[in-house]
Amino acid sequence: MKTVTIAALLSLLLAACGGKEEAPAPPATSATAVIGPAGGTLTGPDGVQVVVPPGALSQATTIGIARSSAGAPPALEAYPLSGPVYELTPHDLLFNVPVTIRAPIGSAPGTELLMASPGQSWTATSFTSANGIAEWRLNSFSWLVGAACAVPVGMFDDPWWCHHGRSVAQVAATPAGAMTQTKASPDPANGAFGSYRVDQPASLQLSALVKVPGNCFNVSVQFLRRRWTPPLNWTSPSVLAQTQTIATQSPAMTLSTVTSDLTGTASVTVPFSHLDGGQNQFVMVTSYDCPGVKYSPTPGGGLDTASWDPSKTVHRRLRGDAIIVEGNIPAPTVFYTVGGAVSGLLGSGLVLQDNGGDDLRVSADGNFTFATPVGAGLPYAVTVLTQPSSPAQVCTVQNGSGTASANVTNVAVSCVAAQVPKSWRGAGLLESIDEGDASEARVAFDGAGNAMAVWSQLTVATGKSQIWARRYLPATGWGTAEPIQAATSGDGWGPQVAFKTNGDALVAWQQIDGSLGNVWIRPFTASTSSWGTAALVSGGTVNAGSPQLAIDPGGNAMVVWPEGTFAAGVHVRARRLDASLGWGGVVPLDSAPSYANDPRVTLDAAGIATAVWVEENAAGTGSDVWAKRFVPGTGTGTGWGTATLLETNEGRTSRPAIASDAAGNVMVTWSQSDATSFTSAIYFNRFSAGQWGTATVVRSGEPYAFDCILAMNTAGDAVAAWQEDNGGDGASAWASRYLAGAWGTPQRIDDGVTLGAVSPQVGIGASGNAVAVWSKSGRIKSNRADAVTGWGTVEEIDPVTGSNADRPRLAVDAAGNAIAIWERAGTGVTPGADLWTNLLK
Repeated sequence: MKTVTIAALLSLLLAACGGKEEAPAPPATSATAVIGPAGGTLTGPDGVQVVVPPGALSQATTIGIARSSAGAPPALEAYPLSGPVYELTPHDLLFNVPVTIRAPIGSAPGTELLMASPGQSWTATSFTSANGIAEWRLNSFSWLVGAACAVPVGMFDDPWWCHHGRSVAQVAATPAGAMTQTKASPDPANGAFGSYRVDQPASLQLSALVKVPGNCFNVSVQFLRRRWTPPLNWTSPSVLAQTQTIATQSPAMTLSTVTSDLTGTASVTVPFSHLDGGQNQFVMVTSYDCPGVKYSPTPGGGLDTASWDPSKTVHRRLRGDAIIVEGNIPAPTVFYTVGGAVSGLLGSGLVLQDNGGDDLRVSADGNFTFATPVGAGLPYAVTVLTQPSSPAQVCTVQNGSGTASANVTNVAVSCVAAQVPKSWRGAGLLESIDEGDASEARVAFDGAGNAMAVWSQLTVATGKSQIWARRYLPATGWGTAEPIQAATSGDGWGPQVAFKTNGDALVAWQQIDGSLGNVWIRPFTASTSSWGTAALVSGGTVNAGSPQLAIDPGGNAMVVWPEGTFAAGVHVRARRLDASLGWGGVVPLDSAPSYANDPRVTLDAAGIATAVWVEENAAGTGSDVWAKRFVPGTGTGTGWGTATLLETNEGRTSRPAIASDAAGNVMVTWSQSDATSFTSAIYFNRFSAGQWGTATVVRSGEPYAFDCILAMNTAGDAVAAWQEDNGGDGASAWASRYLAGAWGTPQRIDDGVTLGAVSPQVGIGASGNAVAVWSKSGRIKSNRADAVTGWGTVEEIDPVTGSNADRPRLAVDAAGNAIAIWERAGTGVTPGADLWTNLLK
């Protein structure tokens, strides 16, 4: 519906009649329109607009918009008005469904949208904004105004005066026709979204829209329900209580780096039936932690106070918002039973519940039926109240919820043995061989949970470093450490270990003979616990750097390494071991004009190898990440395809990481610097369905994000961890998980407050659970991520006071068990670094 004001109509008539030119008419200060059940749109002064959807009104009503503050509340001291006050009439008109309101409220930082009803104070309202126009939806209206927060002179040093916590409650029903709004006035009892009546069985979807200052953290929302039982007051305790965590930014972000508030939504679904008569008040309570601030004003005149101390964390509890829902549902006359069957139950103690009550103890497999039937059209929800305890089991419910329209017989309860929670078992020495340094440790698992650690060990008597190994078996623990490189050979560095499915292994290392580096490899046979003969893999005439190694389930292997000198050029080489035919020839991989380095390689279950490396560009102004794939079946030394450029960004790349899953998908991550800003970000690319994708950012926006570590399980889930340096205060450990085909939001996984976390390592189990370790202040820390709930609490796994522990390494098996190894400064007469380890099991 389009409305033309009287002033505008008069202006049009004068223009049509000619005559002398008149001054333009002043802008209209009001507009009205009659809008009925079919809906319509009214546009008023300054573009303020009310969009009434069909069905929002039951009868024709005159809607008005005026630029007027008459009768409106006075302005708040901390929120001087940034524009005119607009009056929307009729005041507190109750619409059947929400209407959309648009208004220009300004775009200055800290601008709030304030609304008020007659006799009420200004209340902040959540909105979205585009091009300075705010848009929001409500079931009622009166006055509205934009207000830009003003920092009083006395609080000029408080950067968060204009930022405060808020929680706005909303409710919807399924089916939608079950619920009718009864009141829209925003008061403390009814909340900003009004009051409602439910006339038939329904599910209520309650949600809280939360906003807190952008550097706050641990944001959670607790849903509470209180019932009105005349002649008593609100009953307590609450009959519904649930807490949800809102994903937030890092608490380590400083005030100067936060440019906006943090928003999120928490929601819960509540069944509502004839048992929920009378008035039910649903309250959303928001809690969060923030760095200490002086004052944070809230529209309405209240002050949320805390002592100013930026080094401390202030815990805040915000009552948030409330909604009243009145139950007006007649009691059912037809009832149905609810039941099903239990399987796999071995012990005692299993207790089931329906709709949060009607406890039913089950002692054996077989059919069950709850004692209390459910009314026709009402919901049922079967849950496990108590798990079996002798022996310990975990029982889960399928087909456990729905609406009763007949006797329910298909609820399935399945019980399995409970898993003992994993824990770090305690740090201990991995080796105590000599006072010389032990360094460059690596560790890997085979498919049965056996593991092997390898490292470089300096022997003081000879002055040489040898490669050592030590095997771990779950049943017996760590075996005896032994050298696997001859004492008469050159120095051994950079060992790598990889397993076949049957537990056989290969260990590769760089051996420096005089001034020439070579790549050597030695096989291990699990069935006899014996080592084979070491073999030279590189050419033996050109300096070869530290190798990277991969092996497939059938025992085929691929080794890659950098070769050459900076003066003559460095390039990437590869050599394949065919399990049946033996070693093929050395193959060049790159085509760099002068420099290629950092090679990595993976082998999938089909024996297809993918190698990646960093290559200097032709202009010498940056470097790129390249990949090349080997498909077996064409011989031992051929089969390599064409090299593919994985990114086209300017700047320099470094430290690529690579992994593959059981389906042959490959993922690569790397650090990429920006050619102009000199910041660095974490990127990834993925090979799937026969082709590479497009390079995509995993983490950006920080000065330095680098040294990314990647792990992937057979299902294709992945986790990446990296170190960040904010350019001044220090380092922190971060991670992101790749689940269901997408990267999640990067999260800081260290303590989230202090800095100094370096060298993060990460691994992932078959279920998607992840483990990370890092070094901080001379100690080794760990965090674990559940596949569903995410990262948990930081643990110290080398908590020795005064220790100097660093350079951790990590391996995680399919079952989620983990081995961490790290270096710690020795304390002998000739101090050297020792290797320490801890087991997560």
